[in-house]
Amino acid sequence: MIRPAGELRAPGSGVSAALALLMISALLVLLGVPAPASATVSATASTSAEPEDPLQLSITGMDPSVVPASGRVTLRGEITNVTDEEWRDVRVYPRISYSALRTAQELRTAAQSDPMLAFGDRITTEGAFDDSIKTLAPGAKTTWQLRVPAKLLRDKMSLEDGVYQIGVQALGANSEGRSSSANGRARTFIPLMGVGHPKVPASLVVPVRRSIREDKSGRIAAESAWADDLADGGRLANLASLMDSGALLPTTWLVDPAVLDAVRRLSRGNPRRTLAGAESTDAQPTTSPDTEEHPAAASAEEWLGTFTAIGADRSMLALPYGDLDVAAASRKDEGLYARARELSDRVLQSLSLDAEPAIAPPSGRLPEEALSLADDDESVFLAPEGIKDRARNGITPPGAVVDGRPVTIHEDSIAVRAEGDVATGLTTRQRILAETSIRSLAGVTDGVVFNLPSDFDPGPMTDDFLQGLRRSYISWGDLDTTRAASDPVETTANYSPAETRAEVSTGTLNQARELISLGSRLASILTLNETIDADLGKLAMSSSSVHARSREADARTSLQTAIGWSQRQLGRITIDAPSFVILSSDSGAFAIKIRNRLAQPVSVTLVATSRDEISIEAPSEISLGPDSTRTVTLNANAGSIGVHPVTLRLADAEGRPFGEEEQMNVRSNTVGKVIWVILGIGVGILFLAIAIRWVRRLRGRRSAPDESPDTTAGEDA
Repeated sequence: MIRPAGELRAPGSGVSAALALLMISALLVLLGVPAPASATVSATASTSAEPEDPLQLSITGMDPSVVPASGRVTLRGEITNVTDEEWRDVRVYPRISYSALRTAQELRTAAQSDPMLAFGDRITTEGAFDDSIKTLAPGAKTTWQLRVPAKLLRDKMSLEDGVYQIGVQALGANSEGRSSSANGRARTFIPLMGVGHPKVPASLVVPVRRSIREDKSGRIAAESAWADDLADGGRLANLASLMDSGALLPTTWLVDPAVLDAVRRLSRGNPRRTLAGAESTDAQPTTSPDTEEHPAAASAEEWLGTFTAIGADRSMLALPYGDLDVAAASRKDEGLYARARELSDRVLQSLSLDAEPAIAPPSGRLPEEALSLADDDESVFLAPEGIKDRARNGITPPGAVVDGRPVTIHEDSIAVRAEGDVATGLTTRQRILAETSIRSLAGVTDGVVFNLPSDFDPGPMTDDFLQGLRRSYISWGDLDTTRAASDPVETTANYSPAETRAEVSTGTLNQARELISLGSRLASILTLNETIDADLGKLAMSSSSVHARSREADARTSLQTAIGWSQRQLGRITIDAPSFVILSSDSGAFAIKIRNRLAQPVSVTLVATSRDEISIEAPSEISLGPDSTRTVTLNANAGSIGVHPVTLRLADAEGRPFGEEEQMNVRSNTVGKVIWVILGIGVGILFLAIAIRWVRRLRGRRSAPDESPDTTAGEDA
């Protein structure tokens, strides 16, 4: 598998050679003899004991993608001086291994081997190497290109069908002179396949995933990094270009809608979080952002337009919003998954994109609880290591029934590489070709699904990436076709305690749930803002993402900042109530004031609680304008005489309280009834006295004598 310079080996002896090296090394140590450097490096080591190369090489292009019978193989890439001194007269040489890798184990061992361990012979034939780099300043980067005759390569190979290692080495001079050993190196794989090998059904799944963070103001953080990703040559720009070239090869796109949503926000000037009745994120912007202040705006708008236009005609799968840590949510808060799925559907609908729901953890592993969480119409992807009893002739088929649920098994070995190897779109493509070559050589036609790494970047030459995958021994098709190429295996999930420990913690998920609840309250009371609940919910999902596993402290800080902001907004609506109220009886009315210090109109309700027998009736809806105060009349009804402690709280339309409590006491009495009785008796006596007086007056008038003068008697006298 790995052949030091000048060494030949029989085909298929890679693993044996590696074990032999380890045994010799151990024996020398036991005998007290210093072991040679080549024997102390494990063939499966993931790290290197050697210092980092001063010249960092990468391979970004290779044409053709397999060893041709004639013509030339063109290799190109980049070289970077990672030291603080100048390098001169730098030459880049090709090399290729002698023996072919013919088994899956040999291929994986080679991919994980120490990149410092040499293989094959350096090709120094004039014209086959690049000697155009005369000087390379500290930190400088430049490109290189080789055009190697196929005959030179084939002369160094056993020419047995299989997979070979091909790479480049850089040699240069610095202040210490010129070294005969390599100062930089890079490697990948190249197949040599004759005719007559069976076709391997295969499907390609391309992810659009990215970590998303917000700053304290609610803007997308690290906007300059997004600008780089979206500009020509950036990773997201390259993915959009690959989607445009998708007609060359059947491709399924695995998309986190949060990435599309973040790009849309950037295209609109990356606005801060606000309670104002801003236009919905689903609507078209009314103004163009300042591109000097927001460098990502222009490229974000162009990228989103390209992606949505082309994506409408592509097969697409949608992840839960923010790439939620489904494993953690399935056992700690299932409601988060439902919310993440709801937000994904909302974003895709606003962009007029159709996508089927899917769960595809980057680790390729899920617990049984997560499998049962997914609906029947959702696609679930796992790696071979994510299931038990996975191998069939050493290779896992693309379909499985895991704990009673259909699951797609994707080949994850293409993401396996040794520390020090630089992954590019080219190296990923060559690994795909190598995997299918091994299967074809073994006569395995069960099919294979390649779910590319989360950080996959095809590079700017996207047509070359797809064209290079079109080989005679591969039959590319959609997922359904590839899965149908073999019978599914019946098995169970394989989820280790280490995976459980790596999940987003319960504390972080609890904070996410609290933020979602606060967002829902704000949305309920704000009469002109219909997006605040979604805005805060999206932050909760991104902070509960699988990407947050490696930066959970930052995620929790972001959540706590947003929670504090939300609580402060709710706290700006307050109650001003008297500390003591006396009722004239066991019921009565009293007034309180509600103050809205927000610059937005709100609609709230009032919740009154007491441990005593008293009830408080309040209006079902209390509307307040921006920065205003309103007097509200409450009706109290006590079931007993005495002082009753009452707690008043504001609440939203669903009765969920928020803000600080207001404590007051209400005193009820029965004195009022006695007063009314006395007043009633007094009024009765008064009317009775008036009636008696009128009766006496009338009787007196009737019984009085006739007192008129006798005029006749006077006249007689």
